[in-house]
Amino acid sequence: MHTYNVQGPSCAAQRQDRRIAETHCLNPIILQAGAVNCSKPAGSHSNNTTTPITFPAGSGGAPSTHCPGGRAGTKQEELTRVNAITKAAQRFWNWLPTEVDRRVRVVAWLNLVAQTALVGTGGAVRLTGSGLGCPTWPRCTAESFISTPEMGIHGVIEFGNRTLFFVLQIIALTALLFVLKYRRQRRDLFILTLIPACSVLFQAVVGGITVLSGLNPYVVGLHFVLSVVLVALGSVLVYRVYHGNGDRTLAVPRWYAITTHITSFFVAVTVIVGILTTGSGPHAGDSGAARNGLDSEILQHLHAWPAYVTFGLTLVLLVAAWALRLDSQRRIVVALVAVELVQIAVGLAQARMGLPEILVGIHMVLACVLTAVMTITVLSLKATASVRSGTAPAEAIRAY
Repeated sequence: MHTYNVQGPSCAAQRQDRRIAETHCLNPIILQAGAVNCSKPAGSHSNNTTTPITFPAGSGGAPSTHCPGGRAGTKQEELTRVNAITKAAQRFWNWLPTEVDRRVRVVAWLNLVAQTALVGTGGAVRLTGSGLGCPTWPRCTAESFISTPEMGIHGVIEFGNRTLFFVLQIIALTALLFVLKYRRQRRDLFILTLIPACSVLFQAVVGGITVLSGLNPYVVGLHFVLSVVLVALGSVLVYRVYHGNGDRTLAVPRWYAITTHITSFFVAVTVIVGILTTGSGPHAGDSGAARNGLDSEILQHLHAWPAYVTFGLTLVLLVAAWALRLDSQRRIVVALVAVELVQIAVGLAQARMGLPEILVGIHMVLACVLTAVMTITVLSLKATASVRSGTAPAEAIRAY
């Protein structure tokens, strides 16, 4: 008989052979047939002593080899792996920013763009009737997490929208890591990155409730409101990475600041009424989904009124910014007027053309762009000492 020790030419092979041998020794059929001898040498009690397994001659057993210290070798390999992981983690920690730099600004912009893009993909789901393209959650079907060919284009669109959540989560966590080392000095940035990192998962859960509720129009509307809020927070993050964390004081006349806040209120009203309008019309999420029961034609007029008030107030801000030479306000207010003009034009066009899907989708994305620009307009009402004294970096001024 040949003796086959549970060891091999290497410690890795030895561990594999040991697992195979132990499997054989636990198999009653193999033991009854006498194919192996699992006896342990007398007096051998050490864990480092390998147990010989003997096979009958010609059974394919391997000659005895010796690899001393098998268990010690295993511990050494594990220690080596732990050291490698520790060194990699230390290098990564050393690589993380210790202050706001280009990497932090880039990831802040990526977060804002991704939050806005999510509204675009969500709009594509609604406008193509793919709200139930994946009929369940968190799986796409009862058997699969991804869409299947049988689900067609609607499954692909809905699954693509869900996939973007994971991309957004990675970006949000990256932003959080990028401010972690100086979170005490810039607590504002830490909070502004922590909220999206947690909210993305909450938003995904709301999306799941939306599907499980059969696309209830009010749940769909809540889903959109949360997206708009995250876009606003993303705008705050972008603004703050270009500005210091010093004392902020009002940099415009008080009446101008009040007018700006009133304008932002009407922007919020316009967006909310727009959500209700969409929930009452043909693009609520799916051809079979329930509508909110409100009169769509009346809501279209109600939606237009706060939009016109917003535009009128913005024109007042534009004239005042030039007349009072408010340099910090000119560029951002011009951007605000431009977005509102495009948004109004798209809104009028879609109402007169029977709500074509492409225009409705553009209108939804522009609502987020308008929210972002309005948020930065409000933030720019105050300035830090560095901005007031003219010592702020040039890119901070251009970020307005």
